[in-house]
Amino acid sequence: MKKKSKNKLDNGAIAKLASITSSAITTFKEKQKQKQKELAQKRKKEEFSKLNLEKKEINKKIDQLKKQEDKISMKFEELRLKEKELNLKEIDITNKQEQLKNRETNLIEKENNIELSRIEIKKIEKNLQLKHEEQKRKDVDLKVREDEQKQKELRDSRRKRREQKQLEQKINDQKMLEEQKLKEWEEKFDREQKIKEDQERLKEEKLKQLDLQQRKLRDQDFQNLSDEISTQLKDLDIKSTTKN
Repeated sequence: MKKKSKNKLDNGAIAKLASITSSAITTFKEKQKQKQKELAQKRKKEEFSKLNLEKKEINKKIDQLKKQEDKISMKFEELRLKEKELNLKEIDITNKQEQLKNRETNLIEKENNIELSRIEIKKIEKNLQLKHEEQKRKDVDLKVREDEQKQKELRDSRRKRREQKQLEQKINDQKMLEEQKLKEWEEKFDREQKIKEDQERLKEEKLKQLDLQQRKLRDQDFQNLSDEISTQLKDLDIKSTTKN
């Protein structure tokens, strides 16, 4: 009988222990799942953060590449302009060389005919002298015209400054006149306002005095009436006493 009871107790304890163990295992599994879920979320966040950092780094590199590309474009444009300038200089040098060549050809032709060359040279010298003198006259005329223009501009500038000064003085005088008028009007307004205030104050004082006089009169009339009534009462009292 005791063995059966003991077996029942053992079975019950085992069942209870199995239940507790199963519950603990279930709880442990759920915690493990939760930890795995949290780890997975943490990994996703880390990967997302890493992707963002990589994206920022890529954008930064793209910006750097764009800046480098802009610099290269600017340098290319500078080189293109320099090349264009050099081409223009080459063209100019070629033209000058051609001119020199033509002059040399002319000199050679002139050397072939010395007399004609001398005459031509004299003509050229004379023309050059004439041109030089003409240029000198032009320079003098230009200098005179420039001086006249400067004097005219100086006179105009002085006249404009004088007119501007007169206008400013006129505006200033007008402003001072308006300010003076405004000041006079304000003073007049203040005087009139003070007169009105004095009149109002006098009026109030008169009203107060009149009210005070009326009160005194009422008080005096009341006192007189009271004295008269008191006298009459005394007289009545005396008459009553005499009759008795």
